[in-house]
Amino acid sequence: MTSSENVTKAVFRAMSDTFEGMAFVQISRLEDESPDTTADDMIWSRVDVKAPAAGFMAIAYTRKVGVHIVESLYGMLEEPCSQELLQDSLNEIVNTVIGRCMSLLVPAGQTFELGLPKTGEGWPDFGDAEIHGFATMDGGRLLAITDLGDLDLLGAPLEVEGGGGKSSGGDEWGDSGESDDAWGASGSLDSSDDDWG
Repeated sequence: MTSSENVTKAVFRAMSDTFEGMAFVQISRLEDESPDTTADDMIWSRVDVKAPAAGFMAIAYTRKVGVHIVESLYGMLEEPCSQELLQDSLNEIVNTVIGRCMSLLVPAGQTFELGLPKTGEGWPDFGDAEIHGFATMDGGRLLAITDLGDLDLLGAPLEVEGGGGKSSGGDEWGDSGESDDAWGASGSLDSSDDDWG
C-alpha cells in the first residue's frame, strides 16, 4: 500500500514534532533504506482511527530505543526500565502522533474519533500497511506503520513549509499554518476496547 503525498507529509511532520517536542529526540526519515522489522525485542503500540474513516497508526521500536526515549521523557531512572513504563510511554507517544496526524489531514472544525492504544511485543501482522522508517541521531530506529489512505480529506495538497523535506528551520515539513485550535481539528478518544479491525 502506498500513502498519498498528504498522508506521508502528515506522518513525517507528526513524528518529528512529537519526538522532538515530547522526548527531545531528533529524528530523520530513512529514505533509501528498507526498515528492519525483524528485531526480536520490538515493542509496538497501535491506535485505530474510527471516524471520519477507518484507519490506524502504530509505532514500533526496540527496547533499547524505548529505554532511551523513556530517559529523555522522565530523566535518568534509578531502577531498570520496566516493560510497563516502556509501553506506557509508547502509548502516550502514539496517541500524540496520531492526534497530530489527524489534525493535519482532517479539515479544521471536523471531528475525528480514535480508539485506545493496543500494545504488544515482536512484529504483528499489519497487513499491507505502509512502513515509514526513522533514525535517531545516535542510530536508533523507529517505525511508523500506517493505514490512513481513506483519511486524506483535504481535497488539496497539504500545505506545509518546506514541503520537499527539510524546512529552513531544520525541522521536517515545517509548520502547517494557522488553525482554529491547537490541533486544527477536534478529536476524541473512544473508550471501547475492540479487537483488531
